[in-house]
Amino acid sequence: MKYLGEWIAKNYKDPVRVFYQLHMGDLPHRLAKGRTDVNPRWYYRFGPRADAVVITKSSIDIIETESRRPMNGVSELLVYRNLAPATPELHPFTHLPIRAILVAPVFDKNVWAVCREHNIIYKVYHPGWMDKHLRRWGVIP
Repeated sequence: MKYLGEWIAKNYKDPVRVFYQLHMGDLPHRLAKGRTDVNPRWYYRFGPRADAVVITKSSIDIIETESRRPMNGVSELLVYRNLAPATPELHPFTHLPIRAILVAPVFDKNVWAVCREHNIIYKVYHPGWMDKHLRRWGVIP
């Protein structure tokens, strides 16, 4: 959360609204209605949830951060971007274009290529304090 909050603070000087861990799509209890193959609580705990959504005067920015495997963020962003129009908290802003943004501390050329193909903005943000975490997980030497 520190990583995400810091990146947002550095990149958005005057956001209209910021949502953290926003459930994407229709309300969880509506998604669960009539389903017998999964526990309705699953939608609240494991359903689609964007790391952050920042509303600016000119766009809805859906943001995913991935410190170890940025490729995971690509698939999540594709789903979240499709669910954004059905997200109740975003209804007042649906007249704005939706941007998908992946933030990661290390550049990956394969992820970058897929992001370009799917119109996902790929930002590399590597604050020095993250090195300990990245070394522990074997991301950097």
